Amino acid sequence: MKISIIGTGRVATHLALAFYKAGITIVEIYGRTPEKAQLLAQKVNASPISDIAQMSQADIFICSVKDDALETLLQKSNFKNSLVVHTAGSSRRIRVILLHREPDIR
Repeated sequence: MKISIIGTGRVATHLALAFYKAGITIVEIYGRTPEKAQLLAQKVNASPISDIAQMSQADIFICSVKDDALETLLQKSNFKNSLVVHTAGSSRRIRVILLHREPDIR
């Protein structure tokens, strides 16, 4: 299983370190700030990304960003045929995530 983590804050860092310690492959870490993406990526042997459109395909994308950044981020991304998880869960715009999935979700 390949995971990409979007965000470099506390939640993203804790999740990335926990997955890494559990032996789960983290392929990329996206961060708006290249230095923060690089720092977290080094800790989990992943590639740092600062342009969301350049992320490769992963099995799971974990979005650990502020609710108000989620919609814009998803519009710029290409998460086709992948599971997208948002860690905050308090957004009233959670439907936006479903729009990035294929219509035959079961």
